[in-house]
Amino acid sequence: MIPRDVKSPTVAIPFHKLLKIVAVVDRNDQQALALLAQISADNYDVELRDDYSADVSEDASVGAYIGSVEGGRLQSARTFLRSVRDGGFRTPIWAMADSLTIADMNVVEMAGEVDGFVYLGQQTPAFYAKQIISSLVNYGKSLLPPFFGGMMAYDGEANIAFDCPGHQGGQFYRKSPAGQLFFKYFGESVFRNDLCNADVDLGDLLIHEGPAAEAQKQAARIFGADRTYFILNGTSTSNKVVTNAVLRAGDLVLFDRNNHKSLHQGALVQAGAIPIFLPTARNAFGMIGAVDWEAWDETWLRRQIASHPLVADKSRADGERPFRLACIQLATYDGTIYNVRKVMEKIGHLCDYVLWDEAWIGYNAFHPLFEGHSPMRLDDLRPDMPGLFSTQSVHKQGAGFSQASQIHKRDEHIKGQRRFIEHKRFNESLLMHVSTSPFYPLFASLDVNAKVHEGKAGEMLWDRCIGLGIEVRKKLRGFVQHYECKAASPEEQWFFDPFVPDKITVSGSTHTSDLAEIRWEDVPTDVLKREQQCWRFDTEAKWHGYAGYAPGYTMVDPNKLTLLTPGIDRETGEYREFGIPATVVANYLREQRVVPEKCDLNSLLFLLTPAEDESKLNTLVAKLVKFKNLWDRDAPLPEVLPTVFAANRERYAGYTVRQVCKEMHSFYRQAGVKDLQRLCFRSESFPEPAIAPKQAYEALVANNVDYVPLAQAAGRISATLALIYPPGIGVIVPGERWDERARPMRDYFLAFEESFNRFPGFNYEVQGVFQERIDGRIKFYTYVVREWGTEDLIMTDNTMHLATETTAKKKMNLVQLTFIVAVNMMGSGIIMLPANMAQVGAISLLSWIVTAVGSMAIAYGFAQAGLFNQRPGGMSAYAEDAYGKDGYFMVFFLYFLSLAIGNVAIGISAVGYLAGFFPALTSTPIMTCVALIILLWLTTAANFGGPRITGRIGSVTVWGVILPVGLLSIIGWLWFSSSTFAAAWTPKGLSLGQGMGSSISLTLWAFLGMESAAQNSDAVENPKRDVPLACMFGTLGAAVIYILSTTVIQGIVPNADLAASTGPFALAYATMFNPTIGSIIMALAVLACLGSLLGWQFTIAQTARTAAEERMFPTVFSRVNEMGAPVQGMIILGVVQTGLALMTISPTLSEQFSALVNLAVVTNVLPYIIALSSLFVIMKAARVPQAKYRLNAAIALVGMLYSVFAIYASGKDAVLGGMLVTGIGFIIYGLIAPRFTSGANHVPAE
Repeated sequence: MIPRDVKSPTVAIPFHKLLKIVAVVDRNDQQALALLAQISADNYDVELRDDYSADVSEDASVGAYIGSVEGGRLQSARTFLRSVRDGGFRTPIWAMADSLTIADMNVVEMAGEVDGFVYLGQQTPAFYAKQIISSLVNYGKSLLPPFFGGMMAYDGEANIAFDCPGHQGGQFYRKSPAGQLFFKYFGESVFRNDLCNADVDLGDLLIHEGPAAEAQKQAARIFGADRTYFILNGTSTSNKVVTNAVLRAGDLVLFDRNNHKSLHQGALVQAGAIPIFLPTARNAFGMIGAVDWEAWDETWLRRQIASHPLVADKSRADGERPFRLACIQLATYDGTIYNVRKVMEKIGHLCDYVLWDEAWIGYNAFHPLFEGHSPMRLDDLRPDMPGLFSTQSVHKQGAGFSQASQIHKRDEHIKGQRRFIEHKRFNESLLMHVSTSPFYPLFASLDVNAKVHEGKAGEMLWDRCIGLGIEVRKKLRGFVQHYECKAASPEEQWFFDPFVPDKITVSGSTHTSDLAEIRWEDVPTDVLKREQQCWRFDTEAKWHGYAGYAPGYTMVDPNKLTLLTPGIDRETGEYREFGIPATVVANYLREQRVVPEKCDLNSLLFLLTPAEDESKLNTLVAKLVKFKNLWDRDAPLPEVLPTVFAANRERYAGYTVRQVCKEMHSFYRQAGVKDLQRLCFRSESFPEPAIAPKQAYEALVANNVDYVPLAQAAGRISATLALIYPPGIGVIVPGERWDERARPMRDYFLAFEESFNRFPGFNYEVQGVFQERIDGRIKFYTYVVREWGTEDLIMTDNTMHLATETTAKKKMNLVQLTFIVAVNMMGSGIIMLPANMAQVGAISLLSWIVTAVGSMAIAYGFAQAGLFNQRPGGMSAYAEDAYGKDGYFMVFFLYFLSLAIGNVAIGISAVGYLAGFFPALTSTPIMTCVALIILLWLTTAANFGGPRITGRIGSVTVWGVILPVGLLSIIGWLWFSSSTFAAAWTPKGLSLGQGMGSSISLTLWAFLGMESAAQNSDAVENPKRDVPLACMFGTLGAAVIYILSTTVIQGIVPNADLAASTGPFALAYATMFNPTIGSIIMALAVLACLGSLLGWQFTIAQTARTAAEERMFPTVFSRVNEMGAPVQGMIILGVVQTGLALMTISPTLSEQFSALVNLAVVTNVLPYIIALSSLFVIMKAARVPQAKYRLNAAIALVGMLYSVFAIYASGKDAVLGGMLVTGIGFIIYGLIAPRFTSGANHVPAE
């Protein structure tokens, strides 16, 4: 057990090594020199000065001053003394003089501020030396906060350690050449103070005992908290500690949409709370604004609770305090600071607790400029108010090592209430998140940070920092005015404008008389350092570009130096004709070894802290002026950005700085990026919260997700928190659906996807969305929640496919894939074939032999292509290997058209079988066409609700075709009549060749779908083995059933009846059994056709949507509704299908079916020929052995020759139609081809 009594340090701290003494004395005064020599003899560093200069009074390393007050030095000594004390330093000051000077009244007035007087010649130098050194030591001790002081004393004891950490004071490192370099670089102290909690001298950092506890108590007192907790792994952990201590699953949390991702993770994912999101502002420069003032309205908030889909108990909206916690960014990354008092007045009574995330501020408790903007400085907290938490990233702009953070807890005013969280319970959450092996120097930095802010020192440190920030802004405004007046052209009349008001009006101030429309830079610095009105976002002011603010609600942080780049009109917020994206300037500054904190669209952020000095700020200004000079002479890009250019030499060859800025600005303007960014954080764009964020994350962990291109995520539920850094704020939250409301979010990411491709070297960081390089381009992918089982299949007639994306899911085996290939071919397309073939006669059955051979050859060719090219895309991917992007497009385009034509053919089949119940449907060609069009539109509209229901219907109803056809192939032979079959052989007297040729297209129609194994190769366990086998086995199985079923039916039903039938399989069953059975088969066929149509309508629209997202079709096809359905594309496709129905209107339904089938075969077979011809290139690239090459080439050639014959056999009308659509395809590709050329990365100059 660790003892609770902690011993006191036993070794003196060596202040003689840490603090120096400064003496301002006459260098010829021997008595003074003797005193200084005595002090030096005790190993103290003494610095001799001739006068009281300002830099001496600001030197924090001084442990004591000795100053002469004789003669002309008296007045300067008094000024110096005030300067030291005004700076917040309590450094000992010793006045040196003779007895006559001591008697002077002015010296006596100093007595209250000096630590003592040195009477030269009255006491010995040794005595005075002891007094001065003693004062220095006492002063040094007063500087040491509890933990840091204890750590220094512990280090001085030189304990021998046999505990953690293993480097044992750094000695491990010294045993290795690499390690000793590491040791020497950092110095011994950091290693000696990397301690283990096995030694209790410094207390316990986890249960808060000893010096560690005292340090946190002191920090609480200095910052104004009831308790303070030091956190060593960043405010990301601080936020999780608080949210996990306060929230449980189902609690309501009022959630600022600007919140850092750690609050999403802690409150929503880990705790499982339900967020009520608050809309926030963005200005045109890409800067982060505040929550809309109206969003704090109680009525509005209660309405949000009542209408929230995840809130089951709507009465919670009427609760006294509906919110367990509010999570608010007190200061945004870009320096928008809330007036805490005003916000608390609006929502305090609605919340148990409020968490103010102060990661980007923390100094607001120490300067009067921030009055009312610090939750730890609020007075008059009452029992009816919420408890308060503040989390602060001390490492950001405070005096802390990286990851230094702290939690301030202020809730004693609600102690005794049920909602109160006492320390012991709160600490349990802390113990879940912090390490049991803390880094003591990091903890000490938090201890020291509190100490440096103690008393007046904290205010003065930040006062000087604010003053420097004001002065540099004034200097920059001077450059702005200079270039506006002197530059020769509009493109040169600019400079980097600081983000402060252009003019200000001040009234009722205690710091200045009233000011009216005074230029900001003309206001005295002392006024700007004290008067909030000079920094507020006034409601009607245009300079800041934010809307929806109330008077006094927010102000800009003076310690965030934000500079605006040209490109946005500050008055209107609209894009200007020319602009300089901030990322270009940020890259330039980094080349110049000046590192900004971040850049956004048209703004640069520089953090100001008390560490700043005029040299740093003037250097920054000089570098900005240098960039302006480079811009004015339009310097070559290699001179401005040598690193970016060297990494992307080919892309930017011959470019100047203006050219790259012009193209980038033009792209952002055309894409409307600033407007998309703004919309991402508006309530009208907040997506449907389909499931809780916690559930979405659990789906991610369970791998119940799909990894999909972001462009194809519409309608899906996000499994990740997606964001772009900077600014690093979540855009879409886990559990939210990428629905139509979220379209600005998706377009925002896709705009950056495009910019990454167009402008390499200027990429931003993305999280929750992942960059994949595909075909030489960056493509964004993301994880979405799988909303149905991985084994579920959607049947869409000729294409059965998995209901989810094929990556990150369970893969298919050979049996499953073979089954899918066979079923894809045996869809509803077969149900009209016997009637059409009967018109030729039973002789047409011979065409099955030719088609089976040709289809097997085609299937084999696809199998071999899939073996050597395993990229997703199937035929299109094969074509791209040989013919480039134009081959990819033409295969895709023609295949897409064949699907649309085939859909109309399926519709005709459905009308034919419906005619068995409603004969009027086929009474005239017009009636048939009208019925077909109505059916097409009904199945189109039914898909507006998304794919889930229609997909499942299709997967069931398809068996209404497969089972009757398969059963007929087996039992139909019992009713087979050889005489009936013989009479049907050639009713039209056709020759063998004529008979086969007339039905080739019909039989090939039945085999369409054989390519589906290759199309789904990325969903297969072992594509190398299984894709070729599935193609062959599936095609062979389908061929057997086709031949058996269409042969046996010709021996059951007389030829004339079969040829005239609109429901041949129903007729066969009626002949075999009775009309009732026939009607049942008829009904099953109708259901099969309707189910198939439902699935196909969505599949075709989805195919068009994919093409649009791949930039091959117009963007209108990619727009989806909240259910994930591409409705506009569906409507367009409905019009196209209506046109096809009208164009192919025929005297009989059977003839119309034949016309559609012939056209579908031509448009489908052309992609077959292109894809098969690509096999030669694919095999050559794969270095296939010669024997294998010859075999594959021969079989592929058979497949291509058969395909050419099939086109010929389809008839002149179908061939003409195929030629027309092919020509149209090339015209379309010609228009879009520039997108896919190597120059696509370039934006044409305007």
